[in-house]
Amino acid sequence: LNFRIDTKTAYSWAATIIAIITLLVFLPAINNDFVSWDDDIYVCENDIIKSINFDIKFLKNIFLADTAGLWHPITLLSFSFDYAIWELSPLGYLSTNVLLHVLNTILAFCLTVRLIMYVNIKKDKAILSGMLTAFLFGIHPLHVESVAWISERKNVLCVFFFLLSLIEYLKYTARSNKYNYYLAFLFFVLSSMSKPMAVSLP
Repeated sequence: LNFRIDTKTAYSWAATIIAIITLLVFLPAINNDFVSWDDDIYVCENDIIKSINFDIKFLKNIFLADTAGLWHPITLLSFSFDYAIWELSPLGYLSTNVLLHVLNTILAFCLTVRLIMYVNIKKDKAILSGMLTAFLFGIHPLHVESVAWISERKNVLCVFFFLLSLIEYLKYTARSNKYNYYLAFLFFVLSSMSKPMAVSLP
């Protein structure tokens, strides 16, 4: 019997396995509650995110808001979407954090495979290396704070756009397609608007 699997299938399976493991490890976090450290400022007592009109005034407030000394309108916007669905149920906010972390783990896998293949290493070895890297990224204890603490949405959201930007830039260097370059810049801007630490990306 021939048990050989083509690389496209292996790539999909590897990403799926990593996502499932990461989800299972972090799923208990959805049972957490709001904490008195920043969750009150960002969510519970933040009237800016509680407007369900999503009109020009709402967007102006979001994009001009200085919350706890930080400017991160995309993070506040994500909290607004959560509030529109869940109001003040922590389950919804934490579920979004977990989902973002799972997506980040998949993106870390995709980025690692691209970086390894960039130096002409075979795709099957790149997939294995990418899977190991993403696995360690996904379950690393350092991510617990970013996922299990609602206020740290800015971390997982920033990383989401940060990784997308890097992937698009790698596509640009491979194809010289300006479309990928513009996307890389757009994701960089969104990452910076999620958390200022993204200024390190350029």
